[in-house]
Formats: sequence, C-alpha cells, structure tokens
Amino acid sequence: MKEEKKKLNYKELIDDLKDKISTELSFFEEEIKKIRTERVTPDLIEGLQVEMFGQRFSIKQLGMVSIVGPRELFLNLWDPSYIDPVMEAIQKSNLGATLIKDQKGIKISFPPLSEEFKKNLLKLISQKKEILRKKIRNLKEKIWNKVRDAEQEKALSEDEKFRAKKEIQEVLDDYQKKIEELIEKKEKEILE
Repeated sequence: MKEEKKKLNYKELIDDLKDKISTELSFFEEEIKKIRTERVTPDLIEGLQVEMFGQRFSIKQLGMVSIVGPRELFLNLWDPSYIDPVMEAIQKSNLGATLIKDQKGIKISFPPLSEEFKKNLLKLISQKKEILRKKIRNLKEKIWNKVRDAEQEKALSEDEKFRAKKEIQEVLDDYQKKIEELIEKKEKEILE
C-alpha cells in the first residue's frame, strides 16, 4: 500500500508568519514609545525599575504618572515612603530631568531636546527599524523555505507555492507600511 504524502496548508504558515511579525511589531512599538520626544509621555518613566524592600518594582507598580505639560509629568505615588527610592531611580536613568518632590509625589520636568540629541534619537530609531527588518526577513525566509521544501516533497503544488509566495509578499508589504507609519509618527514627534 502506497503511503500518501501529507498536504501542507500554506495558509497556516502565513497565519504563523502574521502572528510572529505582529509580535515583533508590538515589541518594536513598545521600544520606540520609550524614546523621548519634545512631548513627554508616561511611557518614558513607567518601566524604570526601583529597588525597594529588597525587590525591584516598576514605577507603574508604585504610582500613577500623568502628563502636566508638553515636557512635564507628575508621578502620584501610592505611598509617600516611595518618593526617595523613586527619585533615585529616575536620577540614575540619565533622562536629564529635574525632579521636585512634594507630599503626594514627584514633579518631573524635562529640558527641550537639543538638535544633536534629536539627531541621535533619529539614528536610534533607524537602528531599531533595521533590527526589526532583519527579524522579519529571517521569518520570511523560514516560511519560504518550508513552502519550497513542501513543493519539492510534493506536499504542495507549484500553483500553491506561487500563491503562497504572493500572499507572503502581501503580508510583508502590509507590515512594512505599518512600520513606516510608526516611524514617521515618531520622527515627527521628535522634530516638533
């Protein structure tokens, strides 16, 4: 009795590719949110780690960050005893912020960005974009290799291989567009 070759469902591979690229894109988006612009956001400090009681906490766990102005944040801490360790963590982060404490929390003021600093931020974004592109290229190669191997093993027809190639390219084009939109928005925020 002849054993029949198992057919490959290339749509599942493409769905897997979408999931993996989406995960990478989400990570990239979170990374560039942390990059400072002329308008500060809570993302800038919420992830900073604070050493207290022999443990590490993120600022987000210790209080609520609100936007006071384009270059000012206010950190309302759940407990006033957190103020000094949190101030120390913010100062160690080298964000260049001026900190003023009161009974309820910490006012955090950021200086305007210098032209040199803006150029460095744009370079950083470009580097992060290139890293993301390499990851996506590697994901595409893995999927494409599976498709080609399946066609050679007769688990996929030649027509299906070409349909898969077309759909893979459409997925990549869609995500490249999303990446460019994110970068364009961030660059605009930096250059404001």
